[in-house]
Amino acid sequence: MLKMLTDFAARSEARESRDEAVIGEIVAAMGRQGFPTIEFSTGTAVDTGFQAIKFATPADPVLHTVTVILDRKTGGSALQEKVIGSKATIRMIAEVKNFVADPDDLLAMWRTDAQNILRMPMMGQVRLDHRLNSVIATKQILVELTELDGPEDRARVEQLLWGVYNELREALVPYKRQSIVEDPM
Repeated sequence: MLKMLTDFAARSEARESRDEAVIGEIVAAMGRQGFPTIEFSTGTAVDTGFQAIKFATPADPVLHTVTVILDRKTGGSALQEKVIGSKATIRMIAEVKNFVADPDDLLAMWRTDAQNILRMPMMGQVRLDHRLNSVIATKQILVELTELDGPEDRARVEQLLWGVYNELREALVPYKRQSIVEDPM
C-alpha cells in the first residue's frame, strides 16, 4: 500500500514538473547559442505553471533581447492528462532596440499599431508592438509538454525554439537601425 501511494506521488510530481524540464532545455539551447539568461520570472501560488526567462542576444546584431514564456495549461492531474494531455503555450517575445528615435518613427509606430488590430499571436501570427526606442515581436504556440520534456527531445525543442526565433527576427529586421550610440562593429 505504501509503495502504491509513493508511486502515485512520484507520478504526480513528474506530471507537474514537465514544464521545468522544458524550461531547462530552453535555457540550455539558448546558452549553446551564446545567449545568456538575464532574468527569471515564475508564476504565483495560484498560477504555478507560468515561467518566463529573458535572454540577452549579444551574438545577434538585430535583436537586443528575447523572452521565452512557458505557461502550462493542463496536466495537473492524471485524469486530465489522459483526456487532453499536458498542454502549454510557449510565447516568444523578441526586441529590437534603437537607441536614437527619429521623428519618422512616430508614423511607423502608428502604422504598426494599425496592422496589429487583426493579428493574433495565439493563431500563429507575429504581432509587432512599436514603442519609442524598441520594436517588439510576439508569437505564441500551443505545445504538448510530453513531446518536449525528455533528453531525447532536445532536437525537437531546439527546432521549435529556433523556428519561432527566426520568424520573429525576420519580422524585426526592417526595424533595426544603426545608431551612433551603438558600436558599429
